[in-house]
Amino acid sequence: MSDVNELKEVLSDLEKKLISVEKIFAAFPFALWMAIMLFYSNVTGVLQVPWEFNMVYWAAAVIIAVFFMAKCWEKVAQLSRVMDKNVVLSKTKVFMLTGLPWIIGAIIGWGIIPMIHLSVNPEVNIALGLISFIVISVFGMFLAMAKYTVQKEMIPAFIIPLVNIPLVLGATNAMEVACSSIALGYTLTILWYLYSAFKVHM
Repeated sequence: MSDVNELKEVLSDLEKKLISVEKIFAAFPFALWMAIMLFYSNVTGVLQVPWEFNMVYWAAAVIIAVFFMAKCWEKVAQLSRVMDKNVVLSKTKVFMLTGLPWIIGAIIGWGIIPMIHLSVNPEVNIALGLISFIVISVFGMFLAMAKYTVQKEMIPAFIIPLVNIPLVLGATNAMEVACSSIALGYTLTILWYLYSAFKVHM
């Protein structure tokens, strides 16, 4: 009987470790996006960059981040498969769930929205493109993954930028408002993931 109890404890500890690792892997992409946004803010705050820089920088950022996210979420899928045999996600499906929403978000946020010219201020239009890109991409990924795993920790990453869109429209420092609201949402998401990772051991 004691052997059975010991086995149960070992399996329980293993499950806790797997959950913790899964949550940490899920937090990585948001930390990467934080670095991308803060680097952009740092460069544009110090240097006067041409509008072409925005196109090249964010195109490269999306490619790098989507590749990195696919790798991280592939690990999450593998861990989910270990804990739940009903979860079966191929590499192609992981890319579709994580990469496709970001590609759609990039097309709408960086392509369509700036062309609409919702504001006479060019900076406001770029800021709206950035914040819309983030909201659409993260929310799309959240919905796409919900069938397999509900990542409630993602919610601040798209809710906080979403509610700040009206502030961006009326701000004189639109890019700062957009970047700070996205950074706040991502920071809370990362903290929530880390809390979830450690909560299972409390």
